[in-house]
Amino acid sequence: MLSWRELDKEFQALSGALSSARIDVQWGAAGEHLRIAAYFDVQAKQRFVSLSRLAGEKLRASLPADSEIHQALLAEPDPVLRWWRALWQISPAFEYGPVAFQKSDSRKDGQAIYTGSVKSPAQSSCNLALDLLARYGEPAQTATASADPISKGWWERFTESVSLKPGAFGVSLDLKMLFTRKKT
Repeated sequence: MLSWRELDKEFQALSGALSSARIDVQWGAAGEHLRIAAYFDVQAKQRFVSLSRLAGEKLRASLPADSEIHQALLAEPDPVLRWWRALWQISPAFEYGPVAFQKSDSRKDGQAIYTGSVKSPAQSSCNLALDLLARYGEPAQTATASADPISKGWWERFTESVSLKPGAFGVSLDLKMLFTRKKT
């Protein structure tokens, strides 16, 4: 998983291409809707969505469930929407837009529909990533099975010990790497 600093750098790399983009938010009587708008670089938009997915997953591991807003964010099943909702609800980048009202058949005002936007979502994501790092630090890394040489499968150790070299045979095998077990 990328660190908050790495995510900051990745989002920063997109900030120029997505400087005119925004995340539009609508909520209220007509439901909750979030979408990215006003982008011109489709590849940059797709990369932003992918980075949002990574940031949303990291958010689940980092954000404490110490408030109703945090609990609602952590309950969001889609990591992309989780990140976009974080930009909306816990970053200072959100700007309110116009309020509309549904009309009844008799033309009377009904329930409200609220709108707003997060402008420059890549740059706003940089700022939020650094803010989360400052507030909560990096989440504790859980040990993975492949990080421990003993728990690696034989085939995985074999492929790591093989290297291709120019010469008569062109292949070398590091037997020490293949058969040595890490002492605990």
